[in-house]
Amino acid sequence: MWDLTPTDPRLVGPYRTRAVLGEGGMGRVLLAVAPDGELAAVKLVHGAFAANDQSFRQRLHREALAARRVESPHTARVINSDANAGVPWLAYAFHHGPTLHQALHAAGPFTEETVLHLAAGLATALRDIHAQNFIHRDLSASNILLTANKPVVIDFGIARPTIHPDDTPHATKIITITQTGIVIGNPAFMSPEQAMGNSQLTPASDIFALGTVLAMAATGQNPFQGATSEQTRLNIITKEPDLTRVPPRLRHIIEPCFARNPTHPPTATNILTTIGPPPPTPQPWPEPINQLINTQKAEIHKHTSIDPTTILPGPQELDPTKIFGSGPVHGTEFGTRTVPGAGSGPDGGSRSGIGSSTDWFRHRLVAAVVAAVVVVAGVMWAATLFERNGAGDTPEAGASQKPSSEPGHVFADAVQGDCFRNAGDMRNPDFRAADCGGDVFEAVRLFKNTTDQSVCGYVDRIEWRYSAQNPDVAVCLVYRHSGGTAYNADQGDCVRGESDDTIWSLEECRNGNFAVIARFEGESSTRNCEEVPGYQRDRYFTVAGMPDLNVRLCLKLNGSGGG
Repeated sequence: MWDLTPTDPRLVGPYRTRAVLGEGGMGRVLLAVAPDGELAAVKLVHGAFAANDQSFRQRLHREALAARRVESPHTARVINSDANAGVPWLAYAFHHGPTLHQALHAAGPFTEETVLHLAAGLATALRDIHAQNFIHRDLSASNILLTANKPVVIDFGIARPTIHPDDTPHATKIITITQTGIVIGNPAFMSPEQAMGNSQLTPASDIFALGTVLAMAATGQNPFQGATSEQTRLNIITKEPDLTRVPPRLRHIIEPCFARNPTHPPTATNILTTIGPPPPTPQPWPEPINQLINTQKAEIHKHTSIDPTTILPGPQELDPTKIFGSGPVHGTEFGTRTVPGAGSGPDGGSRSGIGSSTDWFRHRLVAAVVAAVVVVAGVMWAATLFERNGAGDTPEAGASQKPSSEPGHVFADAVQGDCFRNAGDMRNPDFRAADCGGDVFEAVRLFKNTTDQSVCGYVDRIEWRYSAQNPDVAVCLVYRHSGGTAYNADQGDCVRGESDDTIWSLEECRNGNFAVIARFEGESSTRNCEEVPGYQRDRYFTVAGMPDLNVRLCLKLNGSGGG
């Protein structure tokens, strides 16, 4: 939590803002008070999204409508919203308390009774969410607040039910509102089907995540923990959870959540029946958590002790051209690649291939992954800025630099689908307009009037970001390799080809083609793939003069038993 900046609005609808709770790639979350003194966590959509993409307004509107339909004592409550404001916003009722991730860091693993209390609250939340044909899709230790007497699931990825002609009344297919353009979720808490990029999820995905959360609460360790985030995802897809340290009484509840067939796990109601009524307790959490709650209350009081009707000096209109600023995002990483088993850096294996820069940095959107999550004192804002490690932390990042400011740059009049060659290197790129074909960068999306590259975090399947000034533009790019569309394949995709000197294509998965079980970026060797369970062969794409663009796919033949 920190003080309002000069560009933060002091008035959002009826709410008087008091402090910044946190921010992510899509916007900022402000602590605010209503005229009656009620606290709120107000989410503001970044002006670049509001100005360039109406779908973000629609998504916020749908989230508000759906959140109001889920009436549960264990989910965050939407109390107000305005998707048509100059900068769209959404207000959640504020909840005092740390996240489960923060609580485990402070208090260590929970006792059996505490885990049962947590399980009963979370299962109740999922029961109420699923009863409305929604799925959360992002249940994790960072998305659960521990208030004084109960857990609260915050900022769930609201879903819209879609009934297909072949559906039975008991087999409703559910598609999240974030399906197009955004993939949210902490990879350490995904279900296997979600980790493999399946967009048509069922409530079973939430139940799998619940099992991971409860196992972590009981042991302090993710049951699929790997040395890197990539290895953790592979473990979720290919291995059974490590429950050796889970007490038998809790294992009876947790283990069924990990059924590999999505039609077999228990429902949230089944889990509540298994738990039974938890014994009443005035203080369900360990003392270190109560101390965290009290510390947070004191911090909140410091910012909200003035009259709730007072409007602080500063901007009062939601002008998208004046809030958040237009500078580049800070704290980003350039040229990263993940090496299973490496163990260096906070994510265990994320290496910085070249220095760092916000002018030009690498951001792989892996279909089975994604997204750092900014969680703050009562509300979470999904932000796909970094790949997270198995524990839910973000990798360290390098320093940032200013965007290119050359007037009349090549992107000034560019449109979606235009292509460019890099006549420079990856540290000092020099883009030139080019015909679309092999070995070029394609502009998947351009955001005018901003140099904030974080806007690209919400564009599907982009790989690189770039920004330039005079005029300001943030460009979301993908590299098109002459070796075929398989170059852009992610873990969980399927490809087909013969040898390294032939074209490889991205295809629908079927017997006879290859499933991508891991992807390494930058310079790598076959040895990297040999460490991946199930590996049978690899395909290495190289880019002359720009080794940071090299990609190695670790493959397994579909229809084979494999390893």
